[in-house]
Amino acid sequence: MKLTSLIVSAALASAEVGILLPLYEYPTTDSGIEDWGAVLRAMDAHPGLPFHIIINNNGGAPYEEHPPFNSKDWAKLLGEINGKPKSSLLGYISTGSSGRSIDGVKRGIDQYAAWKTHEGLENPPVQHNIQIHGIFFDEIDTDSSKLPYNKEITNYAKTAFQSRGPVILNPGSTLQAGSESLLDIADVVVSMETCYSNSEGATDPDGKVRCPKGQFTPFSASAVDSLPNPSKSSVMLHDFYETWSPFYASSSKLEDTVKVIVGKGVHSFYITTFGYTANFTSGPASVSVVASLAARVQGL
Repeated sequence: MKLTSLIVSAALASAEVGILLPLYEYPTTDSGIEDWGAVLRAMDAHPGLPFHIIINNNGGAPYEEHPPFNSKDWAKLLGEINGKPKSSLLGYISTGSSGRSIDGVKRGIDQYAAWKTHEGLENPPVQHNIQIHGIFFDEIDTDSSKLPYNKEITNYAKTAFQSRGPVILNPGSTLQAGSESLLDIADVVVSMETCYSNSEGATDPDGKVRCPKGQFTPFSASAVDSLPNPSKSSVMLHDFYETWSPFYASSSKLEDTVKVIVGKGVHSFYITTFGYTANFTSGPASVSVVASLAARVQGL
């Protein structure tokens, strides 16, 4: 038996490795409609695969008008996600490098925790289940001086949601010395957020520099081995390609990458071909393919 098969077999003995999806797109634009539809179809195709969907309406909570004035645009889709068997909706909150007002952050947590139902765009109005299950705290600074701040907002969110869903911290890297206890407090920490590409400083067809040279560490299987407490870690990879000119990213490499990540027994992961907050239909790392691979290697 191949080593990857042995690793995956070991992971299958524990909880399923889920998809952590930053679905930040507005759901009524052409690209948003396409991407939301692709996500819902992937969820339908793999009902045994956990999906943790992060909702970020115009920068996240707290919302000055609550619920947000445009909740009608989101309500039906949030209700559809909540109707899936292994789904959880997570409310997005930016922490401003763990420096945002704690009172403001708590107000945002309280707002998400209060979401129950909301009418959609239908006429006559239809009420949809828009319940949020947990929180995704972005831009977490894990310098030890920020530990009290990070502990306070994490504990507050866990109390507010009463373990309905995960409370996730996103520093985008492994925790700094002195903040290791966050792995005991939070449900999940995004311990790796990076480019897959080895083509440093590549420019995409729109002229945008992807993965600027010297500003990231390309993904490697050995880096996954160093994840602390894998079952409470999440991995997010964007820019899944080797070179832009010519564009190259093989499906076999994608499958091998999924096997490595899933085989480590992480809580959740996601991979995209380009940026990681949209482009969910762009191959080879489209949401349908990534979800299919995640389900297949786990026998789900």
